[in-house]
Amino acid sequence: MQADYVSDAVLSAIEQTVPPEEILVLTMDEKSNDKLRQLTNSLNLSPDYLRWFTTPKQYVPAARNYLINQSIGDYFIPLDADDYLERNFIEEVSKIDADIVYTDAQEFGTSNNKLCIDREASLEKLRYQNCIHCCSLVKRESFEKTGQYNEILIHGLEDYELWLNMYKHGYQAKYCESTYFWYRRKKHSMVMKVARNPERIYQMVRDLHPDVHKWRLFQLIKFKLNKYRVMIRSGRKPHD
Repeated sequence: MQADYVSDAVLSAIEQTVPPEEILVLTMDEKSNDKLRQLTNSLNLSPDYLRWFTTPKQYVPAARNYLINQSIGDYFIPLDADDYLERNFIEEVSKIDADIVYTDAQEFGTSNNKLCIDREASLEKLRYQNCIHCCSLVKRESFEKTGQYNEILIHGLEDYELWLNMYKHGYQAKYCESTYFWYRRKKHSMVMKVARNPERIYQMVRDLHPDVHKWRLFQLIKFKLNKYRVMIRSGRKPHD
């Protein structure tokens, strides 16, 4: 359950070398509320600094939009309840002037790999796959002008679709190499669900942005035609 981890995630934000202006949490069970209440009392935090909202179960994009609409800052960082931030995360990413600032990630849990993200994100690269992780610093004005997270993407890739949309609106991302965030790997997670059926979920994003993915579709057709020609030349049947 996310309630088992939420205190660690919130504490990682509180203990930043440059603390955030406010911390907002969306909870869906009383256990999470109890954990946050204990944390608030033990650290003597102002109720205006750490605020949590309890709602019926919501999918990730709707939950993020809800919290962002309650916030007051010019920038935000979406942090899932089971992940946490390196202590200098906010200090380092806030030094960079961009609509999106992203970092590498360090896995923990079922694996401990260092995830080295593509250091030069572009719309051309985003045509093929996501190269910016979800826990990035985002300029609120750019986010709102883009249209926020798309709430129909309940099975994942809502962050990928957001980056695509922001790039199409002329906004840019920059890489920060001096910090990272800690990403929990679990056997059962949204990422694993995407991994089990990637084509169907990626197709949902492509359907939302056919203009971006036209070039990719053309390349796919060209690849299949070339493969067909090679099989014909070799005397094999196309279905072999």
